[in-house]
Amino acid sequence: MSVHRSAIAAAAFLLLAPSWASAQQRDAIEVLRPVRAEAGGQVFYGMPVGEFGDNVKQGWGLAGHGTYLIQDDGFLGLRVDVGFMNYGNERIRECLTQSCRVRVDVETSYNVFFVGFGPHLAVPTGAIRPYAGGQVGGSFFSTRSTVEGSDPNNNPFASSENFSSGTFALLGYGGIKIPVSTGRTPWAIDLGARFVSNGEADYLTKDSFIEQPSGPPVIIPNKTETNFWTFSLGVTVGIR
Repeated sequence: MSVHRSAIAAAAFLLLAPSWASAQQRDAIEVLRPVRAEAGGQVFYGMPVGEFGDNVKQGWGLAGHGTYLIQDDGFLGLRVDVGFMNYGNERIRECLTQSCRVRVDVETSYNVFFVGFGPHLAVPTGAIRPYAGGQVGGSFFSTRSTVEGSDPNNNPFASSENFSSGTFALLGYGGIKIPVSTGRTPWAIDLGARFVSNGEADYLTKDSFIEQPSGPPVIIPNKTETNFWTFSLGVTVGIR
């Protein structure tokens, strides 16, 4: 009986060994293929500077990027970045009806979106891999208010964009990648900094709203330079 089982096991091994070896070979070939593109995402802290920093103290946001590597060694590429930074929130309670029997919360969010495209340079090997690049693009400032019931369980039921504007932007960035895996799907921890140079733009802050005894508030936008830094922590994944 044991001889019979051994014969079955040997036959199964002979049948499966070629496919197993082929799979191993495919994996090895896959690992040897150069990384052709990268994609990643980050969370970041935003630090306004100059005139923008006089009106806005800080921001928090999310960003994502995609890079097409022109060279097989990964030294030169073309990268696109998109990001979103919230630089303020305000919640006030108001009466929905003249008798004020129904009260609502009005929440206003102050945000800036940015996008950039340009060349990307990187050191593709080593335990720490520096990178840097420059981009042209744009920034878009938006202030939006939403209305929800004063009960915490109520969802927003109305919203309105109070103000929006756009401006040309130049972006410069740099950082380091720390590889965690270099196998079939390589990925790395990504630590970076970015400077967004927007020049002069219109945008709102909490002080831009001047409430009136009756009727809508008077809105007075700020018009200053709107440059800021971002300091990010994220992950970058290689695509072979």
